[in-house]
Amino acid sequence: MDQKLLEKLRQKQGLVQMPDGSEGVPVTLQFKGEVPAAPRPERKRWLINHFCGLGKQLANFPVMIDPDSVSVSGQTVEAVCPTDRLSEFRAAVEPTGHRVDVLRTMQAVPEVKTV
Repeated sequence: MDQKLLEKLRQKQGLVQMPDGSEGVPVTLQFKGEVPAAPRPERKRWLINHFCGLGKQLANFPVMIDPDSVSVSGQTVEAVCPTDRLSEFRAAVEPTGHRVDVLRTMQAVPEVKTV
């Protein structure tokens, strides 16, 4: 399934270039565990620290995690993963209580052409 989705993203120019020049795919990482019960700013700090720690644990993957994109309500963060390592990355991350999803931008309203 990933290959078909990656090909669609490639055609729609939805992939990005990694710092080393390789092709990357935007993903979201979702923490499926329980965040400590605390005020929202403290939960956000906790999630930022959690995802930064996850990034350090997975240092052998050239994944770029964007701590500024943390969503407290979704317990997610955006990242970019090399397309050729997506399956391997998913296999390493998902057993640790996280979910990896390819980030897709969808147009809610069809584009209207004016004449």
